Order: sequence, then structure tokens, then C-alpha cells
Amino acid sequence: MLTTTAYSQTNLVPNPSFEIYTTCPDGGGGELNYAPPWYPPTAGSPDYFNQCNNSSSTFGANASVPANSNGYQYARTGVAYAGFSPSIPDIEYREYIQAPLLSPLIVGKMYCVEFYVSLADSIKYAITEIGAYFSNGPIINMGIASNLPYNPQVRSPVGVFLSDKNNWMKISGSFIANGGENYITIGNFKNDINTDTLSTNIWSANGETQSYYYIDDISVIYECDTVSNVINIANIFTPNGDNNNDQFVIQDKSHQIKLITIYDRWGIKVFETNNINEPWDGRTTSGIPCTEGIYYYILELHDIAQNNLKTKGFIQLMK
Repeated sequence: MLTTTAYSQTNLVPNPSFEIYTTCPDGGGGELNYAPPWYPPTAGSPDYFNQCNNSSSTFGANASVPANSNGYQYARTGVAYAGFSPSIPDIEYREYIQAPLLSPLIVGKMYCVEFYVSLADSIKYAITEIGAYFSNGPIINMGIASNLPYNPQVRSPVGVFLSDKNNWMKISGSFIANGGENYITIGNFKNDINTDTLSTNIWSANGETQSYYYIDDISVIYECDTVSNVINIANIFTPNGDNNNDQFVIQDKSHQIKLITIYDRWGIKVFETNNINEPWDGRTTSGIPCTEGIYYYILELHDIAQNNLKTKGFIQLMK
């Protein structure tokens, strides 16, 4: 799969990978505010993990990196990350992390959002949707630990369980700002009835229905041009008539495809269309059978703000 992202401005999230801290966490829990300006906006108690806590125990009461009380995971970058529980259905419990942005969002401008999560080793259940909500002013509701009923502008795909315990999973997307949004809040904004869970088939050391994620590398980029996260392009297809990967297909929900052009290795145009529902079958061009090998494509498209974008890449045809 090929993805292309271009960022034109700096990250608006302060302390985006939690490397800056005032106090080394000791594993007592609820220590997110040791990595300012991050803090919990509700009665939930998200955690902070840092290599400065040099405990060697894997599942002991510690907040070290990579071994800590919830499992074993290296930071995606640096030596620190945060952790939170987006769902404990049996007690209607949620944890969120929140921080002010370095500057308010500008009305009508596009912003690209990206962060990474990893399911902790000791946790039995994964969930499907974790999102980022941008608000004008902070969300403060210290009287509750249940879900915040907001609609996040960016969230992980519906129906895709965030179940990887070995790797960092990227959650990303883009949106047009209403203007003035100056706080980011990350978590699960759905109630228990609408929160889907998936068992990882292990006994949970931290509650039979709990989900818990590490989180790292949070970014909000101003006026980004992005083709990643919304356009999925497989770079190999096999037009051999077995009804499996037989066509060059572009999956897109956030862009308007204006033109698709495909060239062979000698620069000869073999296919062109302005209809995304008209895939290239890779079999013939002008009545001549296509040969195996590398072909090149150029996509011209509009994003949701009607900006003109162009991307190119290659695809390998195998029979």
C-alpha cells in the first residue's frame, strides 16, 4: 500500500511525545500531569511512563519504559509515553488526556491529526474507536469518570479493533477547523452500548472488561496537504481472472478523483479515466495484452477543501 503525506507547518501539540516531565513517575497511577501541559479533564486517572523509572520488573507496580505495570512496550520515539483506559464497561469508566494547543485553529483551514496507540500486554479487551476532539477552551468535568458525549473530529476507523500489542498503531485524519479550537482531548467518546470490544483471549490482570492503551507521538499540523489515511492504493495486483485482486482499485472517501492516468515503463499511456468507479483491469491496452511488470500512475484530485492535489506512484502487474 502506498501513502504520501506532506506537512507544511510545525506541530501545534506541546510535549507531543511526553518527553518533558516535572517528576519521574513512580507507578502510583494517575500521574499524567507529571508531563505538562497534559492532564486528565475528568475524574479518570491516566498514567505516565518514563525510562527515568528504572525498575526492572515487567508487571510490577512501576511506570518504567519499556517494562511497566501494564506490560512491555518501547516508546515509539524517545523514552516516554502516556497510558489511559478508554473503556471499563462494567463500571462505566473512561480516561481521557487533554492539553492546550500552541495556538488556536484558524477557521476554514485544514489540519492533519496523528497519534499512535498500543494495547497493553496485560489487557484482555481491545476496542474499535479512539478519537481526538478539538474544543474552544478546556473540557473540565472532574465530577465524572464516564464518557464525554462529544463527536471527535478525528477517530480510528469504525469496526477496526485496535488490538496490536507489539506495534504502535497509527490513528490519523484531517478536518476543517470551525475556528478558535485551542484544546485537544483524546479518548473514547462513545457510551458502553456503542463501544465494541474484542477479546484477546488472555486472562486480564487488570480487570476482565478493561481496555488500556499506551499513547505516543501526537501531532496537529496546520494547512497540511495529505493523501495518506484516506486513499489506499495497493502496489501489486494480479489480473488473472481468479476474482482476487484482479483490478487496480482506489479506495477513497475524502477526495474527489479528477483524473487517473497509467503509463507503462516506456512512458506510453495505457489507461486514463476520470471515473473512480472505472478500475483498470490490466489486461489489454488498445487491444494489445498488457505484459507483467511495473506501471506508473498519476492521480489528480480535490480534497474536502477543494484544493487541487496530485500524487504519483507505481504498481506492479503480476499474472
